Amino acid sequence: MPGPYNSYSAGVTPPDGPYHVRVNGLHGFSLAARREDGYVPVPPNDEMFTSLAVAVNIGLEMLETPAGRTALRRLGHVLVQARAQRSDSALEPFTGDLNRMEEYVDHFLERVRGDYPRVTLKRFPGGVLASTDPLMPTSHLRNFRPKQAAGFAYNLEKVESMVIAYNAYTRTARGSKASTFYLERWQNFLFILACATAHEMTHLFTLYLSLYADWPPTPKDITYHGYSQGQGGESGRWLEGVLYGGSLELYNERMEGPEQPGRPYILDRRNYYHRVDPRAVVEFVTDPRRKAETRDDLRRQGLRNTGSTSETAMPAPQTIRAMQSLSAIRKLRGYSIHIDALRQRPSRASLPLRVTAA
Repeated sequence: MPGPYNSYSAGVTPPDGPYHVRVNGLHGFSLAARREDGYVPVPPNDEMFTSLAVAVNIGLEMLETPAGRTALRRLGHVLVQARAQRSDSALEPFTGDLNRMEEYVDHFLERVRGDYPRVTLKRFPGGVLASTDPLMPTSHLRNFRPKQAAGFAYNLEKVESMVIAYNAYTRTARGSKASTFYLERWQNFLFILACATAHEMTHLFTLYLSLYADWPPTPKDITYHGYSQGQGGESGRWLEGVLYGGSLELYNERMEGPEQPGRPYILDRRNYYHRVDPRAVVEFVTDPRRKAETRDDLRRQGLRNTGSTSETAMPAPQTIRAMQSLSAIRKLRGYSIHIDALRQRPSRASLPLRVTAA
């Protein structure tokens, strides 16, 4: 094989559309859950692995649409320009070419599909859906290595609740009201975790462009609605505002427990909240490529955001000692997952994923 990246280029050609993806499916995908005795691998035949992989793919396909690529390209320009205006004399200049930002976006998205960052599940305070954990990469703009750059952590409680909804669906009679109820609850979990994926992928994109030349990688004025990450900005929220015209906020009634996915609202710049139509969520997860082509398309569907609740501050890159504590995760086997099943499963919940060892 010509190299580890090219060897991942497997799968079928996607259907015709106003987008192009040369790497199909998810490759190098692995999952581990944080338990009392450390990280425990989650195998491919576990529904946590399957459902989260489907949600991750939906989030990626959001960003692979023309609108998603355009938003990332705009973010890249704003990020480089904001860094150039900082007065820190020790700040290294951007090593790329602004005129090639579209190429960087394409390279970033293809590399992420080709060797997906390691994924963990852990408990978060305050309803946080996911976070990006920077590592210590040896990458450059034309050879991005996602697994070396960062890892993603998702809310264990939310993923477990998603699986509870899925298992409840499998126990119901097909076509019954209960079947529809639990299927839609599972699809709503797919939606919010897909949003979390797109959000965290934006943080990974800023790490890729900055190459860790400064910290935090996002200047404080790159944000939306005043959100920030400690001393830095909030690129995930910034992209939400550009791509969907608002920030995703999740709410529950007082009597609703953690098994509920939350009711999604869009917070616009005027501080008005707009409820996302539950029917639009179902339509979206079953075909994110068609539903996410333009902002107007999403607004007509009631979907104007791909954001997620994130941590208040992105942690600094892992120290050597911290990375050693994650050695068990680094040794996990990665898997390749066929694109067809990833796209079909949101509407055909009983469909098994085609998974092979990467």
